[in-house]
Amino acid sequence: MLYEVLPEFKGVIVCDGWRRQRCWAHIVLEAKYLRDAHPGSAAARDILERLRRICETARGASEKRMSRARARAALLGCARRVIDDNWGSRISRPFLTKLEGAADDLFEFVLDGRRRPRDAVVARVLRQ
Repeated sequence: MLYEVLPEFKGVIVCDGWRRQRCWAHIVLEAKYLRDAHPGSAAARDILERLRRICETARGASEKRMSRARARAALLGCARRVIDDNWGSRISRPFLTKLEGAADDLFEFVLDGRRRPRDAVVARVLRQ
């Protein structure tokens, strides 16, 4: 379909849906909304803080000498621990279910250097 509409397209398509989520700005924003909607939820606070740390770690992964595949595996392990550690929270479970469904695609930018998590939106969201 894309090549029918834009036959000479040479860029990188980034899907923003939760089935193939790669946009960290939206992931972190949704975690922030969850925390703000449930200010007494320790799980919601933990999820947001840990996702922010994972994103910051991922931003620096390309600067380290670790292989892309190894960096992605380490980051994916961190994301899966966030899910496992907070699964008992009924409030957080819908968000965690979406995060789990997208887990395999969360760190595509680590494998493909053309995709960057450093866009202005992500940076702004991480500072909030």
